[in-house]
Amino acid sequence: MPYFLFSTSRKSRISEVFVTEQEIWVHVRAQGFCSEVIDREDLDPRRILHPDYEIHFCDAPGRRIAD
Repeated sequence: MPYFLFSTSRKSRISEVFVTEQEIWVHVRAQGFCSEVIDREDLDPRRILHPDYEIHFCDAPGRRIAD
């Protein structure tokens, strides 16, 4: 399912459409829109999206699919 990055403060889409969840997270990390948090040493870090951003599902032309 395609994904895009949305800015709640701008109220608009701020990225291209990505085909996979992995691709959108690569973009988010590269742009510095998330942090990685380590809760426990024996677990991998968790990615936390900064509060101004949301990842939305979309259809092929890039229109948001309602939750």
